[in-house]
Amino acid sequence: MSIYDRALAAIDAGDVVVAITFLHLAAEAAVVTLAEREGIPTQKSHVKKAAAAHELHERHLVADDLRPVLMMLNQARKDAGYEGEDPELDAQQLGEVAGRIAAVVSRAEELAR
Repeated sequence: MSIYDRALAAIDAGDVVVAITFLHLAAEAAVVTLAEREGIPTQKSHVKKAAAAHELHERHLVADDLRPVLMMLNQARKDAGYEGEDPELDAQQLGEVAGRIAAVVSRAEELAR
């Protein structure tokens, strides 16, 4: 089961924190895969990965700019994991986020084969 599939399963199960974590991981992994092919630096930094997501969009390599999604998921992950706060996202919102991430994950998977 892929990271993205684990995120979808967590959404279906109503496990928001796990869904956020796996959506974030899936989105970042996809961005890194695509960015590396284009020579866009990510340097193991959440901020640089978000910037790379934006640049991929600016170069018309992906349809959706995932920078705000990555930043939002990273903050939600930190709030839940480090601060113990309940995320302000529900399953419907996470489903919408998953939909935005899906095309980028699919594109990265295609190129990785």
